[in-house]
Amino acid sequence: MAKKIRYIIIPAATAAAIVGIAAFFNVPNPAADAITGATIRVDAAQTPVLEGEYIFVMNRGSAAFAEADHVKKIKAAVEANGAGEDLSLVPSFSLAVSKSDPALEQYAKKLCEVLRDSGADVRLQEYEKVMLRSRIPAGKYDAFIASRGFTDAEAVKNSDYIMLKAEEMEGR
Repeated sequence: MAKKIRYIIIPAATAAAIVGIAAFFNVPNPAADAITGATIRVDAAQTPVLEGEYIFVMNRGSAAFAEADHVKKIKAAVEANGAGEDLSLVPSFSLAVSKSDPALEQYAKKLCEVLRDSGADVRLQEYEKVMLRSRIPAGKYDAFIASRGFTDAEAVKNSDYIMLKAEEMEGR
């Protein structure tokens, strides 16, 4: 009889210990995980969302944007989602984006595709937030896209830019 009770108490005590430890470390739904072995699944339909205003900045010190005509063409292509612009004569350039904003990173990838479809030779460069912020004042970028307020106006004084609203960007 004592042996049968031991077979019940030991697993129950083990499960209680797992639940207690998981609760202490704030692991969500520890009881279901301990009993079923299930893991929490992320909803695949959940996608990051753009919010607020963003800035697309072109470095005038870069070879790609040294000519005003190139800046004008890139601006028009970004604003019109690439419609009607021939960017084949614009020198190759890179578009920098911070890895810390998944929604913006997704948008930057789409924007690069649109610009490539218009003839531009553009490549996406993803940086950690701190690294991108340090490159901007030093002028070590061709173009970048970031949320409004990401950097101060003094850091981009020799640049050209476009302000973009999230609502407009979502439609692109």
